[in-house]
Amino acid sequence: MAAVIHHIAPLGELRAGCREGTYTPARFAEDGFVHCSETPETVLAVARDYFAEVTEVLVVVRIDPSRLRS
Repeated sequence: MAAVIHHIAPLGELRAGCREGTYTPARFAEDGFVHCSETPETVLAVARDYFAEVTEVLVVVRIDPSRLRS
């Protein structure tokens, strides 16, 4: 397992998804999982492929997999 995984999101979506110490992305109900990447290079590829048209600030969340509850 990766030491750290990465999740990219528009800042507003990240803020809206944070409630009571947990984060749920806007597409979670539709997708059923949180999109993450293992490497910074993969994050850049995702940003280019899926967020190229987003004008809002994008943030990358570094996640320690050992702290995940599900």
